Amino acid sequence: MEGGFIFWNQPLRVSGSRGVADAAGTIRSLVEVSGILLGERLMGSLEGDRVHVWRTSPLARAGDVVEFRGTLRAEGDGSVIEGQVGFNLRTRVQFVGCLVLGLLILGVGAVHWLRDATAGEQVVVVGAFITVATLVWIYSSRQLAWKQIAFIEGELARAVSGPG
Repeated sequence: MEGGFIFWNQPLRVSGSRGVADAAGTIRSLVEVSGILLGERLMGSLEGDRVHVWRTSPLARAGDVVEFRGTLRAEGDGSVIEGQVGFNLRTRVQFVGCLVLGLLILGVGAVHWLRDATAGEQVVVVGAFITVATLVWIYSSRQLAWKQIAFIEGELARAVSGPG
């Protein structure tokens, strides 16, 4: 994973023997909703050759923080999907927002505490708690990201493999 703690990206490439038109049809069938599904599945879109997908599950929606953005193209007799996986924009905004909020509260509390204000110590504790909780959240999300990446990679590989 390259690019930092929050703004990391990782290349992802899958190829197979299925033609581009068949692979595109398979991707569309994977991301279309038909009824209520309780298991994991892909969500997203395919517009032209641009692929944007992520894993979703009705029971684990809050944990779906990784997305794939890439392209579908022909390669030899088959097709290839290549692009980048990383935290989705919504997740990045939440991480940065919570970190900024925690650090801001921590800084305001520290200034008040240094001025001998009695409430400053409590504000420092609240700011430190928010900051530490956010860092734990980011760390745990990065540790679980590999499961989502593996699921996305497996579904995309299934879309390009098989009869051409």
